Amino acid sequence: MPTDTLRDLTAAGAQVTVILRGPAFTVPPATVVVVRSPRAAVEWIDDLASRSVVGRVIRRLTPLDPGSTFWRSTRRSAAARESLRKADLVVALERDATYAAWRWVRAERSSGLRAVYGAIAARAAVAGA
Repeated sequence: MPTDTLRDLTAAGAQVTVILRGPAFTVPPATVVVVRSPRAAVEWIDDLASRSVVGRVIRRLTPLDPGSTFWRSTRRSAAARESLRKADLVVALERDATYAAWRWVRAERSSGLRAVYGAIAARAAVAGA
């Protein structure tokens, strides 16, 4: 999410937490939660499958799907679980994050958690809240 969008959201009163894989970096003015990346073998198989159309289709139908692996990573991370359970809105900024956002909304139905796709939808949701 671009830093300008984060500043817009926080100016509108939102508390922002960014959940990502890989090395931690600062995303001002957000809190950053880093979840575990898939094992090297999973990344190798994913890289191999992503080189062809057939491989990409098959990959999406298996537990090696990047969206599924991101979902499992957020489930395994105590910091990510806590952040998502406190959240009012989940914003997915990439295709693989949409599956994790959808799963969290389904899991937390009673809390009224909502999810949107993209920064523009996030701004609109925060402004309309």
